Amino acid sequence: GLSLVTLPCPPTQKKKHNKTNDKTNSTSMAPKPQQSKARKNGRNAGCNNPLFIDSEFEAAAPSTRSSSDVRDNGRPDQEQPPHNLAHLDMFHRNHPGHDHGDESDGDGGSMASRHSAFSRRTHGHKGTASSSTTTGADVNRNPQATNNVYENMQEAKHVAWSKILVIFVLLIATTVTAMAVFRFTSDNERDDFETRFQDVANQILEVSQVNARDAFHTFEATSRQFASYAQGTDQAWPNVTIPDFEAQCLPAIDHAGAQSLFLMPIVAKNQRAQYEAHWQQDADAWMSNSRAHSQVSEETELPYASTIVTRDWETMEEAVPPLSDQPIFVPASQVAPLQENSHLLNYDGYSYAYLLRTIEDALGSQESVLSEVTNLEQPGVNVSDEETAWPSSFVVAPVFEKAVPRGSNETPNIVAIVAAEMPWHGYFANVAPQNTNGIHLVIKNTCNQTFSYTIDGPSIVYRGPIDIREPTMAEYEESADMTSFHSHCQVSIHIAPSEAFQSTYLTSFPLVSTIVIIVVFVLTAFVFVLYDCLVEKRQLKVVD
Repeated sequence: GLSLVTLPCPPTQKKKHNKTNDKTNSTSMAPKPQQSKARKNGRNAGCNNPLFIDSEFEAAAPSTRSSSDVRDNGRPDQEQPPHNLAHLDMFHRNHPGHDHGDESDGDGGSMASRHSAFSRRTHGHKGTASSSTTTGADVNRNPQATNNVYENMQEAKHVAWSKILVIFVLLIATTVTAMAVFRFTSDNERDDFETRFQDVANQILEVSQVNARDAFHTFEATSRQFASYAQGTDQAWPNVTIPDFEAQCLPAIDHAGAQSLFLMPIVAKNQRAQYEAHWQQDADAWMSNSRAHSQVSEETELPYASTIVTRDWETMEEAVPPLSDQPIFVPASQVAPLQENSHLLNYDGYSYAYLLRTIEDALGSQESVLSEVTNLEQPGVNVSDEETAWPSSFVVAPVFEKAVPRGSNETPNIVAIVAAEMPWHGYFANVAPQNTNGIHLVIKNTCNQTFSYTIDGPSIVYRGPIDIREPTMAEYEESADMTSFHSHCQVSIHIAPSEAFQSTYLTSFPLVSTIVIIVVFVLTAFVFVLYDCLVEKRQLKVVD
């Protein structure tokens, strides 16, 4: 329970003066300063006023009186603050005069300072600890304040987690967006590269097939033209001479992209002497016409053989089997252009290894046939810059004794052949579009021959008898068989891009785009963190 107590005012004590003592201490003691009115008022504040004291506090902390309880100037212990915080709080509420720090005593100190000093002396704590303890006591006495502190702590925790969540979401968004942008741009570039290459490769394959078919048709038409002339003039093979040979053949050569064209009658062994005599008789006339058409002067010497020569055209070695054992001869009776090929006149096609197999295929199938590849250098040998030294094959078209109506079952005799030397690069020149550089073209046949070209737009460059395809580009390769002609060496074409061609489409744009996206998100996160710090700093200033 509470008990009502009245604190009496302390009696005023008059100090007796001892003359002897005064005389004795006058030399050693200075006079005490006069007590101020405020100090007297502070000493007597609250006296004779009723005070409610909790009996529990009174029992727990009984008041004792000793000589140490009397302060300077005879101050009794009931005027001093209690020795525990609860009692101190009760004292302050019943003695409001002690709460004013602006009332100073005679020494210039405030009552609050005296209370703080008293607490430090009594409990042995610093002022800050005493203040914290007092606040804790206030919180313990106020459950609502405790709830508010807890709610504030929870709110601060939620805010911190929300910030972490925002940063985490930004990180995830940055990663996902960067990966999506990189994947999207990379796929687009790769799709463009693959589509572009497939278009170019398909165009090369289709146009080369058309060029080969057109060349074959051109030479077949030339062979029919020669057959019609012989039949119309009642000339008997092999003693047939085509007038204006170069004038009639050059358009076909230019149209097909050939290097030369040969008319090669089939001469039986018993017809050799008659053929040689007829050729010598008509040679001057048709060669003069060829000179005039090609503007080659008569003074220009053109070497040629007037009789059949049975030697290999490349090695110039004697043919095998010997001349006496050959059943037939297939000499080159007329050539175009004359100036470049006169030295091959009357050379026997059967003595040329490549032509021998091709002629036999044409005679057996009675259709145009493509020979093996010639002019193949060995690997490692420098490739000639002259296109005439690049790989070529002969297109052999049979010349029939007479024309046969379409759909007839009659099989006329083959009396001669038209052989045209076709360079392989002629099938692929001017095929690829402009700005298409770095396309590798590899040609193989079943006769174990391989050679390669590089296509740069409309131009083409021979790379040698090697396979130049790059292993890293093998997955993009396009290939097809040459079906425009018949050949005992089946030909296949392989087209693959080079890394140089790929680099024109697969650029660094995806990587640059990804880096830009990452930088934008990082800057966004930085601005967010900076803004949050500034707002928090501003709020702290407002609260203070």
